[in-house]
Amino acid sequence: MTLEIREESVFAKPDSVLQTEVEQKTILMSTDNGKFIELNGQGSAIWGLIDGNRNAGEIHKILCARHDVAPEECEQDLYAFLSGLQEVTLIELTK
Repeated sequence: MTLEIREESVFAKPDSVLQTEVEQKTILMSTDNGKFIELNGQGSAIWGLIDGNRNAGEIHKILCARHDVAPEECEQDLYAFLSGLQEVTLIELTK
């Protein structure tokens, strides 16, 4: 079940998710359901920021500082990305 993502939402990587790096891409796979996803550079950067401590708002601020992107566009893309990961149980909401 996917929940609404808010600025204060904090996500963690479940122990059931395996990851590997292949040719500058991150491959994630859930050992619970066999679902996997290939992340490009931006997706890999977001994945690296998901640590169970940072909330979505903090990740958003970091991404805006690193990239020349409109804050609204960045937030929309980030929340869609997090929602997609949550939908296939590659991240879990902790707070």
